[in-house]
Amino acid sequence: MKRGWIITISIIVFVLGLLVLLSFTLFSLKEVKIDYRTSFSQELNDEDIIDSGKFAYKSSVFFHGKKTYIENIENQFPFVKVINIETVFPSTFVVHIAQRQEVFAVKYNNSYLICDEELKILKIVDSFSNDRNNSILILNIKIDNENLSVGDFLSISNYCDIYNSSLKCNRNLSVMQSIISSISYGQVFDDVLSTYQQTLTLNLFDGQSYIIKNCSYGLDAKVKLFYDVYSQIYTYIGKSINIDGQDVVLTEDNLKNAVILIDNYYDYSHFDENDCYFNIVELTNWEL
Repeated sequence: MKRGWIITISIIVFVLGLLVLLSFTLFSLKEVKIDYRTSFSQELNDEDIIDSGKFAYKSSVFFHGKKTYIENIENQFPFVKVINIETVFPSTFVVHIAQRQEVFAVKYNNSYLICDEELKILKIVDSFSNDRNNSILILNIKIDNENLSVGDFLSISNYCDIYNSSLKCNRNLSVMQSIISSISYGQVFDDVLSTYQQTLTLNLFDGQSYIIKNCSYGLDAKVKLFYDVYSQIYTYIGKSINIDGQDVVLTEDNLKNAVILIDNYYDYSHFDENDCYFNIVELTNWEL
């Protein structure tokens, strides 16, 4: 009986030893490759990217801290986003990368921070041209960081992620850039709830402004409503609305400069965060 246990234990020790040996020989890291998931606006050298990762060659592929490698690469190349590091057995890593997009421009002191959708600073410029081909300007935000530099992530307490809400509506960055001139953050006092609510104002190149009230609540639904209203706003030409007790017939000129409020319903017992409405709250350049 004892002999049987000895044989069993010996086999187990042998197998474990063999696995350890294989992990540090057959499964030791020997090669790292780069896979480009998007095109890049500047030429990159694969070896430079690999060297920046500081990979531990000859150690087992099972015991690597891939998060550290990702941080090393992205710190060296701020415009590179490492999607993931894939293990290709027995001994290869494939680093899948994409170029970060210049999504937002943030005024900071006497310069502008050009950031991606994650608010990572891709570059810092002295001047910025606000047009349909450039990043979207963000106004009235409080930056909590100090001593910012390229590669840092902005910390903004009142930020609402309109970028990903737009993607959920099948509106990509190029669509956003062609429509939205700037995004302004603020707050208003709500008389019904007797509290201040955060607002997000979308200022459009067309001249309209869309105020999303209580933007931290139900943002996806409100952004969808914004795009729906924007695409149909001119169908309201010739219709009458009441402003300050006076009926106004909508024209193309005053709709171009309208201020439109998007909000959720107050009755939370019957409506959830996906239920919202819009209202034209202000017109300019109109005459009775």
